[in-house]
Amino acid sequence: MLKKTKYLLLLFIFYMCSNTFSQNALWTIYDTTNSPLPINDVRTIAIDKNDNKWFGTAYGGLVKYDGINWTIYNMSNSPIPSNYINAIAVDSLNHLWIATGNGMYNGLAYFDGINWKVYNSTSTPVAFGNTQAVAIDSLGNVWAYTMWCGLYELVKIDNKDSMTVYTSSNSGLPFSWVRDIEVDKNNTLWLSGYDKGLIKFDGINWTVYNPQNCAMPDSFARCIEIANNGDIWVGMYGGLAKFDGINWTVYGNTETNAIAETKNGDIWIGYDGQGVAKYDGSTWTYYASYYSGLSGDFVWDIKIDSSNVVWIGTFLKGISALNESYLGINDLTNYFSYSIFPNPLSTQTTLQTDNFLHNATITVDNCFGQTVKQIKNISGQTVTFSRDNLAGGLYFVHVTQDNQLIATKKLIITD
Repeated sequence: MLKKTKYLLLLFIFYMCSNTFSQNALWTIYDTTNSPLPINDVRTIAIDKNDNKWFGTAYGGLVKYDGINWTIYNMSNSPIPSNYINAIAVDSLNHLWIATGNGMYNGLAYFDGINWKVYNSTSTPVAFGNTQAVAIDSLGNVWAYTMWCGLYELVKIDNKDSMTVYTSSNSGLPFSWVRDIEVDKNNTLWLSGYDKGLIKFDGINWTVYNPQNCAMPDSFARCIEIANNGDIWVGMYGGLAKFDGINWTVYGNTETNAIAETKNGDIWIGYDGQGVAKYDGSTWTYYASYYSGLSGDFVWDIKIDSSNVVWIGTFLKGISALNESYLGINDLTNYFSYSIFPNPLSTQTTLQTDNFLHNATITVDNCFGQTVKQIKNISGQTVTFSRDNLAGGLYFVHVTQDNQLIATKKLIITD
């Protein structure tokens, strides 16, 4: 009778504590079901000086969102040369330069909010084809990377609309597909070479960084972010790296598609199939669709607005916006799914997750908050652990990964 009473008391405590962890994170999802977004494949994002969000989609055209209204620009209602948008840059006048193309319809477009100008194979002396990347330096020069009939060209357009073309035959530009262009404070260009590494052009000299001549871990560069302190962050098929001009620091080997820096120096990374992560210089925080409000784990682009809201464009899952100022310490516990069986236990139990753990730690605390058991370096989806000498009672099982609490459950041990 005493054991039964104790057991029922523990169950009562378990029930009363079941809502200890509540959802506080503010995730907002925009897709074709709840917004005018024409397609859920959002490949690129730009934020202008008025904090308008511009989304480039795959075959859905260009989308503007001002926080209330949505405006769609496509080949049916505007002169935009293609509905496939690869990159968007905002110039000093708050006008857009839009890199488009993935087949028959290609080109670069300029848009001042009213008027359009199109650069393509018929409208300009330079044959703008599939235009993959665009950036603007502090002098107002527009730099666009385009592919046409087997030619790879870096085109400079100055403020008089004069053009200079760089190719592998007339310059040190490697013969390579370039997906991203960034310009640093010295107006030096940094380009991501698809199979040639990181390409630097200071206006005179060309420098190529790859695993053959430096500590860069992979030659398949996909994206670049130039930090406020001048560090060059490079996302690659083989991971993420930081280059300070002399030394390389490598962060993992997960395929990286997007990098963005916040005003306070936090680095956000978008992965190809693994969600997003934030790195504040010492701690990593991860968000994936299976334990957060992120809509999809295949991330194309990330941009940060003036309010520090993180805007994430995904493959076929629309747009996710995260306002971290609403995050509470226990937010991730609402999204990570796992079970403990049997529970209550008398000798041993098994923790089963729906998601793969990477070097995680399981910590068991008693009802006084004292840690009584810990298992480290867990990878996989199943963990079995024994009661050992733990007394009967109520315990809390915490799962942490990369210094981030991602789940907590209650556990009852019976005699």
